[in-house]
Amino acid sequence: MFLKNNYWFYDKALNPKVCQQIINYGNSLKENAGVTSDTSEGTEEDKNKLAQIRESRIAWISQLRWLNIWFHDFVMDANKSANWDFDVNMSEQYQFTKYRKGHFYGWHQDCGPDNIGDGLQRKLSLVCTLTDPSEYEGGQLEICNPQMSPIRKLEDKIHSEEQWFNQGTVIIFPSHMWHQVKKVTQGTRYSLVTWFRGKEFE
Repeated sequence: MFLKNNYWFYDKALNPKVCQQIINYGNSLKENAGVTSDTSEGTEEDKNKLAQIRESRIAWISQLRWLNIWFHDFVMDANKSANWDFDVNMSEQYQFTKYRKGHFYGWHQDCGPDNIGDGLQRKLSLVCTLTDPSEYEGGQLEICNPQMSPIRKLEDKIHSEEQWFNQGTVIIFPSHMWHQVKKVTQGTRYSLVTWFRGKEFE
């Protein structure tokens, strides 16, 4: 799939007060280890595999009307502005993610088999940076050009913008794009993630 734009973002789209409210609410919820679709059974083999791919803590936030409105508007605008024009009509619940010192999420894609059972497919991923950049180090979000495999480590094919560190910035990209969160070296990085779904690509 050839894309004219590999991502779209809105710098400081949410103000710091709102970001802190989300952090406070997320921290009040029960947290679990972040897993992947092929390491969710919890076997010893799964745990060993997961340790090589992902280390983070997550909590799930049920859909909130005010978040739905904001993020829906961002996604619809990005979908048009980036010339993706994907058929998307709903989002999943929100994943509140904590990356503490040493945590990371290696190269992965968000799309795959229908994981909810509604017959729809993840098409656009949304990441909202919640933490002030002065409060952590590392933890860069990187997106790989879809025409290249990240395993080849072609640095000129890896995209990351300085503004993505800014608190309240919303980044949107097609869910089939390879992406990663590099290891956090100091502090804690908080983010809010969701995926917008639509009918499977034909």
